[in-house]
Amino acid sequence: MSLPQLPHGFTDLSTAFNTNDQSYNVIGVCVDFLPVTRSKGSDMTIKFTLHDPTWFDGAGMTFRFFHKDGTRLPSIKNAGDIVILTNVRTVEKMGQRFAWSNSATGWAVLSGASVVDSQCPRGSDIAIERSGGPSKGPPRHPSVPELVYAKAIREFEDPTMWPTPAKATSLQIENIMRESGGKPPARKEKYRLIQDLGLPADQRYMFVDLFGEVRRIFANDLKVELYITDYTANDGLYNYQYGDHDGGCDGDQFGYIQGTHNLWPGPWGKMTLSVILFDNHAAFVRREVREGSFVQLKNVQIKIDHNGTKLEGVCRGDKYNPSKCNVAIHQPRKADGDERFKALLQRKRHYEAEAKKENIRFSRNAQMKKRPGKAESGGGGDDDHDDDNNKAPEHKAKRPRGKNQKKEAKRKAEVEQAAAAKESKALEANSNVRCMQMDVPRQSIDAILDPDILCRTTAQGHAFSVPFQNCCYKCKVRVIDYFPDSIADFAAPVQPSNGWLSDDDSDDSDSHVAGTPEGGHDVKWEWRFFLLVEDARPPGSKEQAQMELLIADTDGEYLLNMEACDLRNRANASQLAKVKEKLFHLWGDLQERKEESTTAKEAWRTKPNARPFECFIKEYGVPARGDDGEVRSDCAYDRMFRLFGTTV
Repeated sequence: MSLPQLPHGFTDLSTAFNTNDQSYNVIGVCVDFLPVTRSKGSDMTIKFTLHDPTWFDGAGMTFRFFHKDGTRLPSIKNAGDIVILTNVRTVEKMGQRFAWSNSATGWAVLSGASVVDSQCPRGSDIAIERSGGPSKGPPRHPSVPELVYAKAIREFEDPTMWPTPAKATSLQIENIMRESGGKPPARKEKYRLIQDLGLPADQRYMFVDLFGEVRRIFANDLKVELYITDYTANDGLYNYQYGDHDGGCDGDQFGYIQGTHNLWPGPWGKMTLSVILFDNHAAFVRREVREGSFVQLKNVQIKIDHNGTKLEGVCRGDKYNPSKCNVAIHQPRKADGDERFKALLQRKRHYEAEAKKENIRFSRNAQMKKRPGKAESGGGGDDDHDDDNNKAPEHKAKRPRGKNQKKEAKRKAEVEQAAAAKESKALEANSNVRCMQMDVPRQSIDAILDPDILCRTTAQGHAFSVPFQNCCYKCKVRVIDYFPDSIADFAAPVQPSNGWLSDDDSDDSDSHVAGTPEGGHDVKWEWRFFLLVEDARPPGSKEQAQMELLIADTDGEYLLNMEACDLRNRANASQLAKVKEKLFHLWGDLQERKEESTTAKEAWRTKPNARPFECFIKEYGVPARGDDGEVRSDCAYDRMFRLFGTTV
């Protein structure tokens, strides 16, 4: 079943999710919703999730609408209702992306049951629950193409994959009781100080909100570990001693997190909680959070660590809403209106004063780097009193002796830092190339092409192998070649076969042609080209596995955001130039190097300087063909790989 054609002026949800600073129109199946209720302010609000055939990451895209009059909000009654929206925008708050209504937004809700039961091809028998228009305009009524599209996308839906209906929130219960004349119970407070964290004897874990300062960050591809403090103590935490080392790795393995050191910067004692973050929470921390940042963490699971010795926190992603982020950064200059923030800053100031009285060198800024010759086993220096009088005498012997030795150490450190920065830059992902939001672990090409991945064992222990896997992968790759050699041949013509003729009357010999046949208006052009890619690794790495990726049809349209056409036709010269410009973002100077090379060997001698990018790859199999071009009779398959869900 092919994807339905979007109505004119509408976009699919995957594209809308990645749209910035621009209004758009969408249609989706509501798979989850919370009924209209009063927000924490004076407005009424509704939150719902829409899904369409282009969405693969979680339940769907989240929408939030606000209005002072609840009757002006979409009246969704059941999961499965179709929602049509115009003039909405994608926003990002606290690391989470979702769509937001405005005064120009229009909407219509179609009964899901009537869409399923509709017998009219034009959808005239579909029941419209309610529709609404802009604040200064009439309600919006769906057009025939919109109704037809609604019927089509509903057929793609599998209700068993929809989220379980959510229970009423505390805010909804509170509003219902208040509107019924009752008095709602006091709202349960999730915010906790570190000193208040503790598990009752009958509980294995609890969920809380935290507010604190980040003192250390350790990260890898799967998770980020934050060490935060609010300058209160808890006996269930690790007891840091003055002069302790971090006990973890120095930064992250790719150098994304800067300013990590081996010496613990304080505070000492049982004041610091380790919080492990996964998924989008970890991604936000990698991008935005630094040591010394003040952060709010929501819905943190507090439990005993796997060693059974101390408390730790965990933040995992939401499988139904992968873009959700429970981390927010707060700036000290905006602490005036926040009593919790002011109390935290006051506790920190008090701790600094006490540390100074005890001659303990506390690092006010967790990222502060010590000047050459400063103490190496203390916890870092206080920014206000970083003088020689506060150093322990036994540490002076650890200073480099002699000016030459100091200069050599400094020069060596600068060379190593420059090399590390160059390597990190070479591996930095190309921000011009983006992927769909899909929860797929990243793998290397070496691992995907490893023949052992195809090995299987029966229940009786007999070994066998499969020719291919129907799998999707996420990879970080660099383009090193492409085919065909001429970009003008990246689009190929496909003439529809005459399927309405009988077997005796039809002649399919010319249904797929290499050039434009007579009657060119019947020819459909499709993207069809290959990229040769390899894993993104530091310059000078040893030879590694390479993979051919097919880009075809709608995957090419998504990659280039263009429909295919005859690129050899002079009338489409501007389209060809646009394709080359987009591909430059994908592979750098590869085209220029190929065109300047006189032989194929010269093109391979020096690899292009293309920046790596993340992409999605799908694996599948096609019947193998012999030298004569016919399908082989031994039921053999060729293992194929195709790029998808990636756009420039």
